[in-house]
Amino acid sequence: MAKVLIPRSDSVSAKVIEPSDFESMFSDDIINDYVRSGFTLTAGSGLAVNIAVGKARLKGLFIHNDSASSKSSLTASNTNYIYVTLTRDTNSEAESWDFTSNTTGSTPTDSLFIGTATTNGSSVTAVDMTDVVTQSIPTNIWGDGSDGDVTISSNTTMTEPKYYKNITINTGITLTGNPSPCVIFATGTVTINGTLTVAGDVSGGTGGAGGSACGTVGADGGIGEKGFENDSSAGTGDGATGGASGASSSGGSGVNAGGAGGTAGGSNKKYPKQLISKITQNVIANASVCGSGGAGGAGGGAGGCGHGTAGAGGSGGVGGTGGGSILIVAPTIILNTGSILNAVGGTGGDGGNGSGAQQGYYVQYQGAGGGSGGGGGNGGNGGSISLIYNTLTDNSTLNINGGSAGSGGGHGTGTTGRSYANMNGEDGTDGSDGTAGVNGIINKLQIS
Repeated sequence: MAKVLIPRSDSVSAKVIEPSDFESMFSDDIINDYVRSGFTLTAGSGLAVNIAVGKARLKGLFIHNDSASSKSSLTASNTNYIYVTLTRDTNSEAESWDFTSNTTGSTPTDSLFIGTATTNGSSVTAVDMTDVVTQSIPTNIWGDGSDGDVTISSNTTMTEPKYYKNITINTGITLTGNPSPCVIFATGTVTINGTLTVAGDVSGGTGGAGGSACGTVGADGGIGEKGFENDSSAGTGDGATGGASGASSSGGSGVNAGGAGGTAGGSNKKYPKQLISKITQNVIANASVCGSGGAGGAGGGAGGCGHGTAGAGGSGGVGGTGGGSILIVAPTIILNTGSILNAVGGTGGDGGNGSGAQQGYYVQYQGAGGGSGGGGGNGGNGGSISLIYNTLTDNSTLNINGGSAGSGGGHGTGTTGRSYANMNGEDGTDGSDGTAGVNGIINKLQIS
């Protein structure tokens, strides 16, 4: 098997351009270490892993495995981390490379991670290349600065990702990202003295109304509104059909619930293509907590059809909006005292009160039932705040709280029957409270 290293380095005295020159010319601020193609791992014989033909960049140098090879002598009953590792001569010049492994997962000096091999006592049971970096990070990882130097001195709404050189948000001023995510790149410094906030996701639909008198069935719950464009996009669909009202032979109970509203889509947003390294992809993947709260259940069906008019059920409260996402990528981020970053879940709406029944003209007959209260909307989940930087000064308040739940609506009161026993219209029931949203997440990632 040939192991090709460009530039060639088989003779120290004959070198005109040293490998170290290439390492300097193509240092990690120009090009990162990554697998260009191949180097696919498969289980080999015994405690060995097969490694396919492949190409890579390591320390700015070109690595080529021009025929299939293997790494043997793996540690039994463990996870083995496999690397391409440079070898150097007595002048510390790279002259060749080889495959190495360890069980710590700590990348050795002059090495590129190409996958893991899990073993039992005698063989490889699984391989994994999920965390292998397979793309180069562009030189403009901090953006291209095309939006220039900006000072936000009045309340402003930002509708798309921005690529600043430097940006300052003044004290007492709010910059709002709408729609979510709020994404800021800067090639220099992001300084926040005021507030950076993000508009949350669309909430779920409102629940359908409860049934009316004489056995009428309640309406469907509302369809969940569409979340902002993401992999899952639209809401989960219609609410359930409402329950039938009380029987017409007596004053029915207003307890039959209408349909619950649908739930909106989540917040797993697609971020700008500049963030293509594996480590930043992981940050983004962890920022998908901020889905919307669902709508509360609708109010109950009205009571039976006496000569009075039965009360209507209250509507369900709308679910609170999800907190959305804030992402700041800059070499220097300064969050001064008094600055605030908000990705807070919205409060669920309160359920509507059920209506009381009305007494009819023929009051000697049975009474009518009161409507039930609508369920409270769920609070929206808190969003995500992600900071990717080289230097961070953080004296800010970072808010990623989930929204509080809406309260259930109160019940309506039934009317009284006059002439017949047990013909009183029953009261409705109170609507149930919604569920509070969960807190979101904060990611802080330093890139050295």
